[in-house]
Amino acid sequence: MIGTTSNSQIYVSLWHGMPLKKIGYLGFDSVGMEDYSANRIATSEIMRSVISACFREKANNVYITGQPRNDFLFENRAIDFTDKISKTNRKKIIFAPTFRENQTSLKYSDGDAIKENNFFRVTDFNIEALDIFLDENNAELFIKLHPFEEKTFISTELTKNITIIKTETLQEINLDINHLLNKMDILITDYSSIYFDYMLLDRPICFLIPDIDEYENLKGGFILEPVTFWMPGAHIFNQNSLQNELKKLLNGQDDYQKQRNTINNLINFYKDENSSERVFQKFFISKQ
Repeated sequence: MIGTTSNSQIYVSLWHGMPLKKIGYLGFDSVGMEDYSANRIATSEIMRSVISACFREKANNVYITGQPRNDFLFENRAIDFTDKISKTNRKKIIFAPTFRENQTSLKYSDGDAIKENNFFRVTDFNIEALDIFLDENNAELFIKLHPFEEKTFISTELTKNITIIKTETLQEINLDINHLLNKMDILITDYSSIYFDYMLLDRPICFLIPDIDEYENLKGGFILEPVTFWMPGAHIFNQNSLQNELKKLLNGQDDYQKQRNTINNLINFYKDENSSERVFQKFFISKQ
């Protein structure tokens, strides 16, 4: 949705990710959507069809370039606030879920707020046990909540081995979340399309989805169905199972690499750091 469009302008829509959840005209939030034609990008033929449907765009106006922001995944920048906390030999795990409570506008929430620090939203949550597990397995956990839920935690250090990372912290040092993902050995997520990006690094992913039935009913399903086929990793419903899966991954047992490669090939045609160049060449150089 934009304010005004002009026939004299060339509009290029990069969006902010390839969707797994229903958005635009495929979702419940299409009220107020403005129909306009734009040059749009996608990451594969499948995602070209998805973007076309979500925005009622002609498919021949959707170009497979990859997403420019994903070039940051391949930039190995020093990140002071993690490197100071982390010992170089410790494995880094990031938990990056989508939001449930929309603290910016509660009426657009997709579930309940995080209660009593239970950021995993599981019935067997035990932060002390989690901290001990991380210590025993030479690992640390970073939590990057969706910006809509970042007011949940005031302190950024929950325990010795668990740290909250906020968007404003990244912005202060001019970093994107994909710079952070570059540093991470394992991703834990749920229905966030962040894992479409992380697959470009070919590193393990765990899907913590204790509320999948409730969430799916609330959203009217997902764009890609059956959604579990498109989730290349262990599907986990409680903390105990999560710790068991993480222990295997931390010991080098990755049971989902083949499935991850299959989904990655369907979602990401390009697997390099040249998406910005392709977008520039397509929409700027070729228009001159």
